[in-house]
Amino acid sequence: MAKQPVDLCTSGLSQVVVREFLAAGLLNRQLERTRQAYAAKRDAMVSALERHIDPSWVELPRGLDAHELLQRALAANVAFVPGRASHCDGSGGNTMRLNFSYPSVEQIEIAISRLAECIESGLREIGVAATRRRNSVACC
Repeated sequence: MAKQPVDLCTSGLSQVVVREFLAAGLLNRQLERTRQAYAAKRDAMVSALERHIDPSWVELPRGLDAHELLQRALAANVAFVPGRASHCDGSGGNTMRLNFSYPSVEQIEIAISRLAECIESGLREIGVAATRRRNSVACC
């Protein structure tokens, strides 16, 4: 009941359950399971990025704005956070934040493939040649 004086909205029962969970030493075991699950998803995303998107694109090519790309990606049922939201100085317009914690490994593969198609389309629109090579988008 340590949190109750600070926040009356948290259920007393929930607090007791968490206390018992911690007292039983279950947190470390759960953290290890969580780490393993997220590692597998992270590895799946990195692998999909390597297969579908030019590895030099840690940032999007100059002239390709992530916010504008987001509109195209949403139309393909893919979402990401445009990079400006992560840059306090307003920079990062050609960067994006991708999430691997929620989607399944299969969904990650599909989403990254669709994102590559959106990037390729965006590059064509700004006059930068983009070609598909070995299931990846490469900027020429």
